[in-house]
Amino acid sequence: MKTKINNKIPNHLKIDGKMMKEYDLTETEISLMNDILLEHQKDKTEMKGWNKPELTRFDDTKGFVKGNVEIVCRLIFSLIEDVRDLRIT
Repeated sequence: MKTKINNKIPNHLKIDGKMMKEYDLTETEISLMNDILLEHQKDKTEMKGWNKPELTRFDDTKGFVKGNVEIVCRLIFSLIEDVRDLRIT
């Protein structure tokens, strides 16, 4: 169920090089994530619960162990997981 939201995603939200390094993402993956964020910004429509906390791993080849996890909002978690799922293994 989609609902309209007002200013919940800040205009300055952008995935940057620091996040690319922390999560071992490529420039292409970062670009894809920023394009998706831009689309969310345009219509201000988001899935319900986008800002709930999620636990994600910096290195997806390792488990949920100390030093390899961070709490992020569901939107960022979904973006990271989606681009990782697109990887050819």
